[in-house]
Parts: sequence; C-alpha cells; structure tokens
Amino acid sequence: MDIQYVKCEKEDRGFFRFLDPYEKLRVLSLPFGFAMGALLEEGDKLIPVGLLVASVSDESFITEWLAVSPDHQWSGIGEGLLYRAFKIASDLGLETVQAVFLPEYEKEIALKHAKIYFEERLFKKKIEAGADEDMMLADIKVSASIKDCQLLSDMTSGDRRKCLEKLSGIENATYTFSPHTLLPGLDSDISVVCQNKNTLEGGLLSCVADYTIYPLYHYARSEAVSDSLIATAVAAANKKYGHNMSVSFMMRQPEPDEAVSKILGQTSLGTMLTASVKEFKRYSDE
Repeated sequence: MDIQYVKCEKEDRGFFRFLDPYEKLRVLSLPFGFAMGALLEEGDKLIPVGLLVASVSDESFITEWLAVSPDHQWSGIGEGLLYRAFKIASDLGLETVQAVFLPEYEKEIALKHAKIYFEERLFKKKIEAGADEDMMLADIKVSASIKDCQLLSDMTSGDRRKCLEKLSGIENATYTFSPHTLLPGLDSDISVVCQNKNTLEGGLLSCVADYTIYPLYHYARSEAVSDSLIATAVAAANKKYGHNMSVSFMMRQPEPDEAVSKILGQTSLGTMLTASVKEFKRYSDE
C-alpha cells in the first residue's frame, strides 16, 4: 500500500469524519492540539484510512485518539502513526507519550484492537484518567461569595504577566497545560485569578473555540477559593457569550479534578497508558 502521512488542519475535520465519531479533531482549535492522518493513494484519489489526534503538554504527547479503518487494520498504518508521534515528542524534547482510552471507545470498530496494540508495545504504566465531559454553561450552578477575584482583562499587562508566571510555577495545579503554554489562546475576559494582598490564592484559565469554553488550568488553595473562581468565571462567560455556550472539561489527571467533579456530579474514568520516549528510541534503534 502507498500511504501518505499528513498533518491535519481544522479544515480537514469533515474529511476524516468516518474515523472521528467523537469529534476529537475539534482539539485542533486549541493552542495545544495536533492531529495526523494516514491517506491511501488509489489512482488519483486519497482515501483516509488512519487518524491520530493528540494534545501536547509541557511534558507529554497525549494521544487522545488512534483509529484505523477496519479494512486496513494490522497493515502497519497504526504503527506508522505511532512512530511519528514518538518522533514528534522526541523533537519537542518531551519525556513521555501517553494514550487515553475512555469506556465508550470499546464499541468502536476502528479502535477495536487499539488498547491491545498499545499494551503490546512500550505502553506499560496504567493510571485512571478523567473522561471528557461536556455541558451547557447555563447548567453550571456554583454559589460562592465572590471576593478577591479579578479577570485577566481587568489587569494591566505587567500584572497579568506576573500572575501567569506565578501560576506556571505551581506544581500541584490541575490540568496538564501551564499558563505559559496557553498564553496565545487564553480568553482574558473569562480567565480569573484570586489574590489576597500579594498572595496568589488561585487561578482558573480558559479559552474558547468552536462555540465551546475550555477550562484549561485550575489551581486553588482552598475549596472556597475554587468556588469563587468558578462563580466569577461563569458570571463573566454568561455576560460575554450567553448561557447557550457549551463547556468542555478535558481531564487528564491521575485522579478526577475535585472542582470539576463537584460541578458535574460524577466523573467517569478511563485508562491512561504511558511510554517513555527514551525507551522508544532505544527500541527503534535496535
């Protein structure tokens, strides 16, 4: 087979729809999104037969979706996509490549053997990871006394930069992506920080793409601060966008994020497998 591997753009979402039933390619609208497609050449036509969708954090290349057309499984296409994922991770200086599997994926024919495929290779470490969840902005109900919270858009550029630098140095913040990584895509009108005098109590940073709000960074020193951040962000988002906007929570942590779980009621869990980029380089060189 003559296969081409190409980087996907937002405009390619319709072309790969057969391989993307959960619309994972919408991650291309976000600053950390990445996707690669495998195309089969048949005469003068290119037929999509494989798709890898990922998000790139400061430390890892996270494979959100790897699907191969049922008629072309076990033909090396998945291997080719995965090899390129490791190559990109290596070029970016990342330490790991991770693969996410959510419960609903088990029924997908194009993903039928994917988990076994990963486990038979270098993906050994298993942890539970929060599943993606979507809900309407109007359905988020958080009552809190809003105090010491400030939108990034109400701050001077210097103060905003200082806050983001402080947030980027906090190791126990939830979500994978640091403020430094997200800076180009942040919506400062709905991103909130909480400060008490000179102490940074917390931050909730979001961006907007495809009529959807993505909370991408969360840190709070207490549950009360967390509630204040969420309440402030929800009020600002309602004012700017209206309550018909949807909110998408992308959770890629070893344990469910308590703040998001509180909003959603319950968080479904999937499996995350992790492989070392260094180990893959040794394996591929042998």
